[in-house]
Amino acid sequence: MQKRITGSKKVFPGLIKAKPGLTAREYAKMALDQGLCGSASKDPIFSLATTLMKEVREGRMPGIRASGRPMRFSPDSYTSKVPLPNCDKPMTILLPSDISEAIKILVEVGKFENRSEALVWLALEGIKSKSLELVQVKKVVEQIEQLKQSVPI
Repeated sequence: MQKRITGSKKVFPGLIKAKPGLTAREYAKMALDQGLCGSASKDPIFSLATTLMKEVREGRMPGIRASGRPMRFSPDSYTSKVPLPNCDKPMTILLPSDISEAIKILVEVGKFENRSEALVWLALEGIKSKSLELVQVKKVVEQIEQLKQSVPI
């Protein structure tokens, strides 16, 4: 029989304070990957994640709160805000429910004051991650404009 490895209850608060806003599974994987704790379970990530959710739910992890769906964890004192540029272009949009839920979670964990700030941040992150593709698309659009102007009518 394998020796049971314990200690996750002491590890999770430090991980949550260092990197707030993740799911129980993400903290479990992080703890295992860093060798901070372990589990003799056949599915150690599930086991550790379940332990974290239960400990917080039952109030045995003071200073840690959970909110949203999927449940995300943060210190009670967590109020770190992401600085955003000034926004002056109003826009009305329809969002799929999964994107709306992600925005709601970011506001619930205190990352942003409101949904507009969360959406702007998500858009900026998307633009950053696709910057090379956007540069290529911009060049194509410029070429199309040049071609339109070169057609005599």
